[in-house]
Amino acid sequence: DNLVYKCGTYYYKNFGTMTIWASTGKNSINKCDEEIVNVMKKINDIDFIREKLSLIKEQARDEDLLREEDIYNVLMQKIDFYIGAQETTFYAAVKDITPEMVYDFINNRLVLVSKYIGVGTDE
Repeated sequence: DNLVYKCGTYYYKNFGTMTIWASTGKNSINKCDEEIVNVMKKINDIDFIREKLSLIKEQARDEDLLREEDIYNVLMQKIDFYIGAQETTFYAAVKDITPEMVYDFINNRLVLVSKYIGVGTDE
């Protein structure tokens, strides 16, 4: 509905942080802010988590399969094996996670601490 020019999210799994950002016109700042709050509520809904968790696990499994064919990662696995370092694959880390575990993590840890809304002109 012409609310934003562009928007998106990105996350840092190593830090457990997520950023939601949007670029909008001056007249849409409040509506954009409301939608960001709605997104935060939605990702904390157990039914939404249950619906999306299988897709996350499937993506993790696919990423691990592709990683096995990447020569750089094959080499790094050999080096890690030689020095005794063991890296858990993404799929191994998420395959046994339940929707309730994700919900508990989000409910106890995920806090919206800042928002970035780039403001342009309304035309």
